[in-house]
Parts: sequence; C-alpha cells; structure tokens
Amino acid sequence: MVVWPRDDSGTTVSLRMTDLGVASLSPDGERVAMGTRSGAVAMARLSSPEERAKPDLVRAFDGGVKAAEFSYKGRWLATAGDSLVVWTWED
Repeated sequence: MVVWPRDDSGTTVSLRMTDLGVASLSPDGERVAMGTRSGAVAMARLSSPEERAKPDLVRAFDGGVKAAEFSYKGRWLATAGDSLVVWTWED
C-alpha cells in the first residue's frame, strides 16, 4: 500500500502487509489502520511505519476484516468482520 501526501511535498509512505483487505487513514493523517482478509487488525504511524502503534497486529476476527473507520476526532477505530469491534490505543 502506498500513501501519498496531501500537499505537494512528493513524499510517499509505503507499507507492506500480507493479505491486506481494508485500510483507513486517521482524520489528522498521522495513522493508518489496516485489516487483513484473515482477520488481523494493525495500525501504523505514518511518520514511522516500521513501528506499529498499540495495539500491534491483533487477531480480531475469525473471518476477514470487512471495514475499518476512524471516529471523527480520530480517538476510536471501528472495525467490522463477523462482529463489530471498537478500539482505542495509547501512544
């Protein structure tokens, strides 16, 4: 997955995640949440994509992650698969 900047800086961030199914960018553009077709959820800080934010890579669903969306202020992340899970994290 490649994330392009909002401005004309031309700096892109490339993230590799096996089995990626869905992704969501936080409202402030600082984080990206990713869900896999095998049911895992991860979140990465775009300033340092090699370091995943808490929770790290979490097996959240028995089936694939079908949706991921940040709340309006970016404090919560909702993910959907075979159920609905709302996440919060610490920096």
